[in-house]
Amino acid sequence: MENKSVTYKTLWVFALILSLGFIISASVLGYAFKQFGGEKNSIIVKGLAEKPIQADSARWEINLQTSRASDSVTESYQLLDQEIKTLQSFFVEHGFKATEMKLGNKSSQPYYQDVDQGDGKTIREFRGYVAMQSLVINTRDIQKIEKAAKDAYLLEEKGISIEQKPQYLVSNLEEIKMSLIANATKNAHSRANEFAKVGGVRKWVQCVLQAKVHFISCLKAVQTMTVIMVVHMTKIPSIKLPVSSSRLIIQLINQSSTLSLSKLCFNIRNV
Repeated sequence: MENKSVTYKTLWVFALILSLGFIISASVLGYAFKQFGGEKNSIIVKGLAEKPIQADSARWEINLQTSRASDSVTESYQLLDQEIKTLQSFFVEHGFKATEMKLGNKSSQPYYQDVDQGDGKTIREFRGYVAMQSLVINTRDIQKIEKAAKDAYLLEEKGISIEQKPQYLVSNLEEIKMSLIANATKNAHSRANEFAKVGGVRKWVQCVLQAKVHFISCLKAVQTMTVIMVVHMTKIPSIKLPVSSSRLIIQLINQSSTLSLSKLCFNIRNV
């Protein structure tokens, strides 16, 4: 009898918990349907703005390392000086001035080479010293630096290898970004008004746009950019309600280019 009483109590508690679960679930679902219905008073419009741009400056940073190892640090620096002069002469021949070329500090380090010992074993053997130095070119002549970049293979015939590529820059990027945002906003507002006319609604409230810009990658002479703006528009109800904050997403997409370009992305998030 005692075991049966315990069993009845256990079943009663389980039934009570199950009933409460149904009640809570029904309440949550009802609230969710209510919130879902409220979304009918909102629309999402997209504003589009395009503006062609062109790079107005370029930067080329070359990290030069001596083409071979030397027996001493002194000899490695002597070889470095010779190869730096060869590199400078190359750029002078392509129309660059000494004021456009800036040399960095020199450095050296031991050079080791992996030697196969058989049976999958290798050892590192000391081969001498190599020296390094950087050369940076800043210019506003895009065509001139493009020509030098195409002819860089000629340096390989003299034992000098350049791995780095020029970076193409736009100085008025902030002005371009702001004008694109303004034009996209106007376009989105115009589309929202058209929705309002079709739907028989005369008044709409545009949500406040608050955003921060985070640069994901460097701009390198992007010629065409497209802005896609997503704005929440909320219909004015019969009672005064606060306007919800909006989301602004801007993506700059590289559509076409006459140069060898890399993509630029703006990632704009809520404040």
